[in-house]
Amino acid sequence: MNDNLTKLQDLTQRLPLFPEAITQDDCYKEYKMIRGDCHGWLVYTNATTVAVHKWFNSIDSSFPEHAHSVAETIVVFEGQMRLKVNDKELILNEQNSFTIPAQTKHNAVFDVSCRYITVTVPPAPEFPGISEGDNLNGNK
Repeated sequence: MNDNLTKLQDLTQRLPLFPEAITQDDCYKEYKMIRGDCHGWLVYTNATTVAVHKWFNSIDSSFPEHAHSVAETIVVFEGQMRLKVNDKELILNEQNSFTIPAQTKHNAVFDVSCRYITVTVPPAPEFPGISEGDNLNGNK
């Protein structure tokens, strides 16, 4: 797993990490959170079969409950997240991963800041750089 984690860390270095300079281009999106900050960047997509995104959530941030039309695999490479899926809470630490099936409601709480990767197959239209869709709260 350490070799895979190193590859993911190398992949994420292609784009700036928050709070360094953030470019407001097609591959970036800031999400409205229940509290705290969330920033997402598109790292790779071939537009039809897979998309890789990197994310930063600030300390004390919280995603609202939501679901995606596609499966989402989360890999944490720095920090920690509390992920709630189907009323079951999981703690994801560095090097941990979890796949959330499509159409499954979930939310996440960040007691410490967290950097992580998501992989969606096929690309999730609501993620940055895929479309101009609404954010998780239904707001532009």
